[in-house]
Amino acid sequence: MSTLEALEELKTRLAAIKVDLDNVQVEVRPPTIDDVAESAATAIRRVMNHGSSKSAYGEWFTKDSIRYNSDRAISHICQAMKQLDGNVPLMDAHGETGIDHLERALCRVAFLLEKIKGGKTQ
Repeated sequence: MSTLEALEELKTRLAAIKVDLDNVQVEVRPPTIDDVAESAATAIRRVMNHGSSKSAYGEWFTKDSIRYNSDRAISHICQAMKQLDGNVPLMDAHGETGIDHLERALCRVAFLLEKIKGGKTQ
């Protein structure tokens, strides 16, 4: 078999594989409420246990304002979306990915909820 014939055969086989793959049905189920809640709780624990090089433990509640926490949540969401959209590198200068930023945003939103419920530092 010549190289050209081999390439033609390969092309035919690849086309058949593509048709087979196009016909594969993959069942995707949305996560349950418990899956989402556990994922959020795990992310918040991870972020809080890691801590911050910028502030001491608990400053989010005792010192940072509601506005500061909301601004940080928005900033993390914007950074994550820029990374996911491909407008900036997938890893920032601090080694954080879009998922890292979304976890930090989630944590800041949880901080907001607790601050608003607790009525501290408006």
